[in-house]
Amino acid sequence: MRTAIASCAFVAAAVFTTPASVSAAGSATGQVLPEVVPPGATIAIDVFNCPSPATTTITIEILPDGGVGFLDDSAAAVDGGALFTEVLPTDAAVGGYTVRIFCKDTDATTIDTGELTFTVATLGLTLSPSSGPVGTQFTASGSGCPVGRTEFVAVWFQGAGDDVPVWDPLHTAVTATPNEDGTFAVPVTAPSGTALGEYLVVAWCVSEGGSALTGPFQRAFTVTQGTVPATGASPMVWPALAVVLVGVTLVAVARRRHAA
Repeated sequence: MRTAIASCAFVAAAVFTTPASVSAAGSATGQVLPEVVPPGATIAIDVFNCPSPATTTITIEILPDGGVGFLDDSAAAVDGGALFTEVLPTDAAVGGYTVRIFCKDTDATTIDTGELTFTVATLGLTLSPSSGPVGTQFTASGSGCPVGRTEFVAVWFQGAGDDVPVWDPLHTAVTATPNEDGTFAVPVTAPSGTALGEYLVVAWCVSEGGSALTGPFQRAFTVTQGTVPATGASPMVWPALAVVLVGVTLVAVARRRHAA
């Protein structure tokens, strides 16, 4: 269950500025990534700075702010640290969460502690348009990227499913720089060779080091029948253009008759 790990109302920007690495109870510390996630997401908890070599086991407990713990896990300590990968419940409440760290010796006695924080939020993503044939150009828009720490926004197109996507720095993605206020609008194209049906557009706010700070944002895109004109214009443009051409032709004919 432990592996390395690197839609909808918008959440207030203040939610996204809380640091994820906080040592409150003792010297043990670490990092939770992504820092802001939707319910059901996967988080990576990297714990370090437990006393070494005295610490042989590290235990963690996750609990909502003001609530009781609902998830706990343990792992063998390596050089005073351990990496945990945890999947949050799909019904996890929106709000702040705490990860309690317990560094234990060979007698299972706690010799040091620490705390980390992260946030569960409803991450909004808007697609415009949200359907079209292969080759359709659309914009994926959202807000909430950590200001001053987000290097780029990564957006990818994948098959729809019940599982919440997990950040993968090797996944082929379209990238763009977010705005100064943490909002983003990324131009995306429905991939060629994609079959008809519903797909998932996924977005992440990514740090300079390549770690996902916020995400996944996600919204469905439906691939429909038809083709997109080579110019990239919307299919609706062509009927309108035909009407204009007919009008121009009629005016030219009328002028010639009047001149005769």
